[in-house]
Amino acid sequence: MKEIIYGIFAEDDANEIFIRNSIPQLVAYYGYSEKVEFILHEDFTTLTNATNNEYVKDKFISHASMGMKAFVVPIALCIVALDAEDSEHGELFHEMKQKLNETTIHDRVLISIPVQCVEYWLYYLKLKNENSSLEATDPIEKIKTRREVKKLVYGREKPTNKKSSPIVEKLSKNINIDWLKQCSNSFDHFCRHFEEYIEKISPA
Repeated sequence: MKEIIYGIFAEDDANEIFIRNSIPQLVAYYGYSEKVEFILHEDFTTLTNATNNEYVKDKFISHASMGMKAFVVPIALCIVALDAEDSEHGELFHEMKQKLNETTIHDRVLISIPVQCVEYWLYYLKLKNENSSLEATDPIEKIKTRREVKKLVYGREKPTNKKSSPIVEKLSKNINIDWLKQCSNSFDHFCRHFEEYIEKISPA
């Protein structure tokens, strides 16, 4: 069994919780539970002081590098999570990857970019939880605003982390991965890159 010590550098608690819960589920989904174990580096992850995506964009390389050098037990992988508008997703991912490719850690950072915000992923999961027989739904990223989706997920537009975090925790505990990939191109994009990473590092 190979152990991967990883940390999360996310723009907010919702993204962090989602990544924290999704990683072991993705490992199982891709059939690597007997080969690879991902262990979260709590100390690195709690050092995150990001309050918006601009901070994450500016600091993700230096922050990831610090995690790989400054701890007695360093991280082997950093997962960076930040929201972006639909029109910015591809460009932002390309820009961040270009910056990474100029470093020595380019193969040890994965980037998660929910379109609009991670609450869209959560809302798709909420829809499926409320109606397990639901087979399709119209894309909501261009129909509902962030404010509307957050209210649908949390019951209010601007909840405190104390109120929103338990909801994120509940919705991301048992992710219907096939469903969410079908609904969200941005989630599918992250899954494909995670699969590439785990295939590369997994023992034969």
